[in-house]
Amino acid sequence: MKIKAGWPSLFIFALISACANPKTPAEFRQTLQDYASLSATHIDKFEVTRPLNEVAQFVKRKANECLNVTLQISERGSYGTVTKSSARFEPFAVISAKEAEIYLTETYSSGDKIFIIVADFYPASKTKTKVELYYIWGDPRPVVAKAFRQWANGEGKGCPDLT
Repeated sequence: MKIKAGWPSLFIFALISACANPKTPAEFRQTLQDYASLSATHIDKFEVTRPLNEVAQFVKRKANECLNVTLQISERGSYGTVTKSSARFEPFAVISAKEAEIYLTETYSSGDKIFIIVADFYPASKTKTKVELYYIWGDPRPVVAKAFRQWANGEGKGCPDLT
């Protein structure tokens, strides 16, 4: 897996992870709200013209179809050494008539688990849904956020590239 974040983004990610180390979607959401002024944190809010249940079920289906994967990672170190590990991406969904929460975690071979994105969905009306996406900058997070945005709109039939 390639990480394309610049040093400032990696520093902010390390700072947030070390200081907060969120264990639940609620803690992750709160951490990003607390650090919202930092350029690497993203809280995207928008509305779609689709009912809550339709949006939540479609995003859940696409997340399970596209993001429930394990990637093998090989990285070349100094002197040609190769380090191999894996990263397990796993989507979760909690959907009710009043709200939905869909999130993606990444678990490394070491057992460390981080949140990639947390998405909240609320009814704005019978035909509209409010969407809130919480994520930190650095691949693959923006790609996943773009996919969640497209899926919420009923678009984007493909899957994002997590590598």
